[in-house]
Amino acid sequence: MKVFLYKKYKPTNILNFVGQKIAKSFFFFFLKKKKFPSSYILYGSKGTGKTTFSKIFSKSIMCKKRKKICNCKSCINFKSNIDFNEIDAASNRKVEDISNIFENINYKPVFGNYKVYVLDEVHMLSKHAFNFMLNILENLPSYIKIILVTSEIEKIPETVSSRCFKIHFKKFKEKKIYNFLKCIIKKENIYIKKKILKEISFCSNGSIRDALVQLDYFFVLKKFLNSKEIRKYFGLFNIKYSCKIINYIIYNKKKKLFSIMKKINNEINFKNIYVRILEKLNSIILYIYTNKNNIKFSKNYKQFKNIKIDIFMLFRKLIVEEIENISFSPYKENFLSGIINIFVSINCSKSDLNR
Repeated sequence: MKVFLYKKYKPTNILNFVGQKIAKSFFFFFLKKKKFPSSYILYGSKGTGKTTFSKIFSKSIMCKKRKKICNCKSCINFKSNIDFNEIDAASNRKVEDISNIFENINYKPVFGNYKVYVLDEVHMLSKHAFNFMLNILENLPSYIKIILVTSEIEKIPETVSSRCFKIHFKKFKEKKIYNFLKCIIKKENIYIKKKILKEISFCSNGSIRDALVQLDYFFVLKKFLNSKEIRKYFGLFNIKYSCKIINYIIYNKKKKLFSIMKKINNEINFKNIYVRILEKLNSIILYIYTNKNNIKFSKNYKQFKNIKIDIFMLFRKLIVEEIENISFSPYKENFLSGIINIFVSINCSKSDLNR
């Protein structure tokens, strides 16, 4: 593999940009009207396409032809265009840095209609730098466009964000990532088991970039390791265990529960285990609320039909608490103690309800 997948499949135009329907709708609207707001904030979780979109958008703004896909000289040499300025705000966070970046703001664009400034990780700017930015946003020349990119919009002062057109980049759904990865492995002629592909989709946490990076790892490692060794290397959690853990806790099967706990290696993402268990609990609760007549759920969850819903609601509450705790201390010992606490709490509650 000469090029890593996340680089090879990085979108270069709006038509091969995956997902983010609302962001693309704004793009097409502005392009059609040929009217663009002066400043933008692109915000959302990492790996959802914010920075890539900012470059595609900038290229279209600066192009005189204003097409969705253009092969003019300006678009082909876009990255070397003197009118395009991409800045890493994490490395240029002082007021002096921002002042130097915008010192030529009063000079008109050399080639196109606009000069574009993209500030990535803008939430990293200092307080004084944001104050300086505010002054710039209030006095922008008509030929200047500023795009602020952030994964933590709550850190941007309201005085700055209120002066920008905000576009939210949502996390990708697990199914969307899975289907995207299926297309990639088909194009690349890579064989990966369906279960592992689903785990990659889940562990990517809504980020297509992270999913492609993990796929790159798998492509390299599959030449040297088998599927079981790869799962262990990445700390992937077998999905079937989540339903078993629920069963063993609910029915007080201590030996079987601790047998599964021993199989879980130290490198695994323990938060993902809790999230998987939470997903199963949500489905079980839905199954119980639909009077156990839902065919879709009955096959997997009929084993729980005689358990009172109060037990599952308590179970769900305890899992949510453990998800918060494990974020601060993601170690196996804390995961095991969390499972033990849940096991004791659930079985004590069952005893109280049966009295």
